[in-house]
Amino acid sequence: MTNDAVAAQSASPTLDVRGLSVAFRRRNGLVRVVRDVDLTLGPGEVLGLVGESGSGKSILARAVLGTLPRQAEVLGGSIAFSGGDLMRMPPSQVRRLRGDRIAIVPQEPMTSLNPSLRIGRQLTEVLEVHRPEIRSKERSVRAVEMLDLVGVTYADERLAQYPHQLSGGLRQRVAIAMALICGRVELLIADEPTTALDVTIQAQILDLFVRLQKSQRMSVLLITHDLGVIAQTAQRVAVMYAGEIVEVADVNDLFASPRHPYTRGLLDSLPRSGRVARKSHLPSIEGSVPSPSAAVRDGCSFADRCAFRIAICDQQAPPLDSAGLGRSVRCHRWADLTAGFARRDALL
Repeated sequence: MTNDAVAAQSASPTLDVRGLSVAFRRRNGLVRVVRDVDLTLGPGEVLGLVGESGSGKSILARAVLGTLPRQAEVLGGSIAFSGGDLMRMPPSQVRRLRGDRIAIVPQEPMTSLNPSLRIGRQLTEVLEVHRPEIRSKERSVRAVEMLDLVGVTYADERLAQYPHQLSGGLRQRVAIAMALICGRVELLIADEPTTALDVTIQAQILDLFVRLQKSQRMSVLLITHDLGVIAQTAQRVAVMYAGEIVEVADVNDLFASPRHPYTRGLLDSLPRSGRVARKSHLPSIEGSVPSPSAAVRDGCSFADRCAFRIAICDQQAPPLDSAGLGRSVRCHRWADLTAGFARRDALL
C-alpha cells in the first residue's frame, strides 16, 4: 500500500459504510440495487469507486448524501460520517451537513446549475444557507476567490453570466467552486465528474481535483467507470458489480495484480501499447450487468459472465474475503486464480 493509503487507513475514518442495502419499491415488491455494502474512506484519502453503468455506484452515493429518490428504501446498514451515523440523524441535520461538510460534484453541471440564475447568485446562495455570518459583500468576494482557486478565468466577470454562457469545462469548475465555497468540506463525492468533458479538459479537471484534495485535506469518493481516471487520482479502489463490492485494493496493487475475474476483465479491456498490432479488437466481458429486477440467484452475481465459473459459483454466494494487505475479494476462486493470472501475465 502507498504511504498515503496506510496513513488514511490507520486514522479514524471520515466515512464508514457498513452493511448498507438499498431497494426500490415496485408493484411486485422490492428490487434491491445495493446489497450489504461495506466501504471505508480515511481522512485525506481518494477512494475510487468503479464499475459498469448499472452497478449501483450512484445509488450508493445518494444514500450517503441522503438524496435517494422517493421510491428508494434503505433496508439496513449504517453510514458513519466523522463519528456520527447519518442514518440516525434527523433529515434537517443531514441537510445542514450537505453542502457544508459533505459536498458533491455532479457528472453534468448543466443539470445541477440553475439555468435561470447568474453564476454569482448560485455561489453566494450556498454561503447564505451554510455561512449566514458572512456579510453580503464578503460573499461576492469569496465567490471570486473560489472561482480563481479552481482556475476560472476572468472570475469577477463570470459572476454576472448564466450557465449556458460557459463551456462545459468552465461549468464543471463552477460546480467544484460551489462544492468547496464554504471552506470546511471534509467529504467530497465526485460522481463521474469528467465524463461529459473532452480529453484535454478532463486532464485539467483531474489535476485540479488532486491539487484541491491535497491542499484542503479532503476525503474524496471518486465515482467513475473509467479506470484511467482512477489510476491518475485514487489511492485505493473499490470495484462494484451488481450492487455489491467485489474487490477493494490499493490502486497500484489492483492494477498490478487484480484478483477478481470481473476486475481482471475490466483491466484487460483497456488499450495497451502493442496490443492493437497483435489483435484486431480489444478483449471484452461477454454479457452485461444483470438488471436489479432480475430474479435473485443463489450463487455469485458474476457467474453468468465468468470464464472461471465452477459448480459452487452457482450454488453459493461468495463472501467478501480478506486477501491480506488491506485487500478484499468476493470470489470463491480468487486464491488459485491469482496464481494463474500471474503466470499468464509473465508470458505476455
